Amino acid sequence: MSGGNDGNGSSWGSGFLKLAGAAAAAVSAAAAAASAAGVSSSDPEELTERWKKPEIGWVKVNVDGGRDHEEPSAGCGGVARDDHGDWLFGFCRKLDPNVNNAHETELEAILTGLELASKRKYEKVVVESDCEPALSMVKKGLEYKLQRREGKVVKRIQELRDDPKWEVKLVHVDRSANRVANRLVKVARQRPSDEPSSKFEPVEFPSPPDDSDIRKMLSEDKNNDTGHGRWKKPEIGWVKVNVDGGGLDSVGPSVACGGVVRDARGEWLLGFGRKLDPKYKSHEAELKAILTGLELAWKMNVKKVIVESDFEPALSMVNKGLTRDEREDVQCIRKLVFDSKWEAKLVFVDRSANRVANRLVKVAREFPSLQLIEFRTPPDDICNMLISEDNTGHVYASYF
Repeated sequence: MSGGNDGNGSSWGSGFLKLAGAAAAAVSAAAAAASAAGVSSSDPEELTERWKKPEIGWVKVNVDGGRDHEEPSAGCGGVARDDHGDWLFGFCRKLDPNVNNAHETELEAILTGLELASKRKYEKVVVESDCEPALSMVKKGLEYKLQRREGKVVKRIQELRDDPKWEVKLVHVDRSANRVANRLVKVARQRPSDEPSSKFEPVEFPSPPDDSDIRKMLSEDKNNDTGHGRWKKPEIGWVKVNVDGGGLDSVGPSVACGGVVRDARGEWLLGFGRKLDPKYKSHEAELKAILTGLELAWKMNVKKVIVESDFEPALSMVNKGLTRDEREDVQCIRKLVFDSKWEAKLVFVDRSANRVANRLVKVAREFPSLQLIEFRTPPDDICNMLISEDNTGHVYASYF
């Protein structure tokens, strides 16, 4: 609330408003004003609690609200990130400066975050707030005892939370795990009241705003998350294939898989992206990614290959030989892994050691049709930077 696994893993046996024009300028000016006021990110080593990525298939929305009686001003803000820690959307919203209580601003933040997530049709959402009193009001259902405006907001939050079309969790976190949302509150409170947008409507950020502190916090959150692991080069004589898949029950506009083949020096040998049937679920997309990576490595005549995936359920299916609807892909994978003409291993790694493959999934989602496309070189600047970071071990920024 605002006031005044190791990279090597283990072997498995083988809107409301879009920023534009004057609104964008106003927000940039607000961010600059907040920076001039001396607001900056905390040293990640001193944080009492770190932000953590949500579970696979979930979206995490961090929200915050705050007011200042001296100015007076009030606002709320929030950020939604996926299970890779990538930015999905952000928002800031200037509020009536005459709000009676700080928890009112937090309730508005929770409601706005839920409404924006609902509009995007996410199926699993966890909302994190650092204001326990506001969360308690929603949990206990005390809207009838609150002032009229507060009661209406609490009731609307409960309606959204209990909607059967999705699964919603409201969670309390320490302020140190809520820094980006807190920063967006400051941006919201600095917004000029005479800007062309409706006075108390939220401004959405489809990508991080031009604010160095926000970008620094995002990078720290993403790369200091518990369980963070670095990509590691394979041993000499081996080739490493990192793969990833995004299915129907994960966050994204379409279904795809992708992967990258690298040698013992970390050099790019081949990449691929493949748009898939939109009915594929996450484990099906991951199995297709594993199979495609193995098939491409086989075509390259490599003798020793490690395939790394960050989706343990798919690897477990292959390890156990489970044959359900996915039996064709599972059996094809097992046949390749156990072929005597080469040595192949399937390995589970942390998501943070699989960033290039994840990026290639995002690239493949934009393909115009269901197809497999091979990349002899990295397809965009972000892939180039991620490759460089993997090889040097130094993270320069956070990419979205």
